[in-house]
Amino acid sequence: MRHIIMSTCIMEKMEKTSLPIRLLLSFGITDEVFAMSMTDKKINKLTPAFFAGLSLFSYLSWNVGSALGILFSSILPSIVSKSLGVSLYAMFIGLLVPNTKKSIRLLCVVIMTMVVNWVLNQFLSSSLSILISTLGCALIGMCFISKEDLQ
Repeated sequence: MRHIIMSTCIMEKMEKTSLPIRLLLSFGITDEVFAMSMTDKKINKLTPAFFAGLSLFSYLSWNVGSALGILFSSILPSIVSKSLGVSLYAMFIGLLVPNTKKSIRLLCVVIMTMVVNWVLNQFLSSSLSILISTLGCALIGMCFISKEDLQ
């Protein structure tokens, strides 16, 4: 469901491109590529070449990082290895915070999503609560956040 939402947003922002090219580019949609594509204020329209380069860089970085992780996992002290689990959350916070500082409305949607997720997590599985809170609050956010708030 996340990828359907992300690809819809990205393809809306992308210059007109043929279906085969869009299908090929959709392979590169990840959370990080989505965040970089949608939050760069200098980009009004994504070009297929820019998006392909961004996706390729992300793909190569992920694979090089995985290879380095395999090589160095036996060398790192266990406390360092265990603490690296937090780095993914830190990256998402790092991508989110600059935009919330520019828009109080976006900040409200983020806080609302966190609260709704916490409440739902008391009754539902973690993955289902994330999905429902993200989709529900995104729909609510669409009603009072304009594109100008995000630029």
